[in-house]
Parts: sequence; C-alpha cells; structure tokens
Amino acid sequence: PVFGVSYIGGFVGFCGGDYTGGSSSDSYALGDVQATGDNVGGFVGYFTSKCSISRAYAKGQVSGRNYIGGFLGNGSPCGSWWCGISIYESYSTGSAIGSSNVGGFCGINSGCTISNCFWDKDTSLLTTSAGGTGKTTVQMTDIDTYVDAGWRISADVLWYYWYMPVNDYPRLSWEMNGQKIPNVVGLMQPEAMTAITDANFTIGRILYQYNNQLP
Repeated sequence: PVFGVSYIGGFVGFCGGDYTGGSSSDSYALGDVQATGDNVGGFVGYFTSKCSISRAYAKGQVSGRNYIGGFLGNGSPCGSWWCGISIYESYSTGSAIGSSNVGGFCGINSGCTISNCFWDKDTSLLTTSAGGTGKTTVQMTDIDTYVDAGWRISADVLWYYWYMPVNDYPRLSWEMNGQKIPNVVGLMQPEAMTAITDANFTIGRILYQYNNQLP
C-alpha cells in the first residue's frame, strides 16, 4: 500500500508544472492508497498543467479526506489555454472512501478532459464520479464495452494496446508478453481448447485442414 497525507496516488501523487507537465501511457497501479488528507487517487492524486495519461488502470482501494477518486483525486488545470490536461482510455475498479467529493473514477474535476474511461460500480460501491462512465462488473469484463468506446483491444492477438483475458478486466498487451502459450500440437480439439482457456487465453477461429492422400 501507499501511505501519506495529501497529494497521494498509486502511481504518481502530483503531476503538473507550468511549462514541463508530464505524461504516462500503458501503465497500471495495483496497490491500495491510504491518506489522511486531500487529493488522493488510485492512480494519480492531483493532476494539473500539461499532463496526460493514456491507457492505464488502477485496482487499489483509496481512502482520504476530500477529493478522493478510484483513479484520479483532483483534476485541476491552471486555467491557461496551453495547460490542458487529459486522461484517455483508462479504468479503475477499487473503492474510494472520503468525507466529500468522492467519485468512482474521479473525485473532483474542474477542467480535465476524461475520454473513454470507466469505473466498476459494483466493486467500488460508487455510482457517481466527476468523470468517466460507471459500469457493472459484468460490463467491465465484457470486451464489447471497450470496443464500443473505440479502444484498440483484442481477445485473440497481442499486438493491440489492450488484451482481454477470459472473465477478467482488460490488461495491457505488454503484460502478456511473458506469458507462456500452451503447446497444443497433437492434442485432440477438446483437450487443446481446455489447455488454451486454462492459460487464460481466448479461443479464436478454429480452422480445419484435411489431407486427402492415403498413407
């Protein structure tokens, strides 16, 4: 877990700067975030001035006082035209607990552009947020939720940004690169299908090939 007072996040606590800003892509945070103060998020606590996040997720439980979110605590750009902030194609599943301005995905938002982002209403026990779209666990583990939102996601291949495991939340494709693909050569179809699903892969289109020559 991550412990602190204010400006605390599972991945980064404070992101911002009048001229520098910051960006993150293809990242995740799994740990719980526990704070006694304000601006606390499962992925980022406080987000301002020329910062952007794309393709990220947070799964930890979040607690604090004010401006608490499952993914983002406080999205507050500096107010100038050149310091916009954005979060794109991300999700959170953990609960968020606080005294005020608590949201499933975002606690408070005064100008952060949040696009194609989701939070799990069932696991977070929250139905409101200052950004993102709430979905049930069934919807969050359904690839169509993300395809309909324009995510580059697949249950069959690993060269998209996102990969959809069986009965689970989306994973970043790079996480799956080290996963061992089962060897099904020589197995009967039922056994091969079982080996594939046991390895947490999805069965794609099955092709049949026949040899008409006699031995």
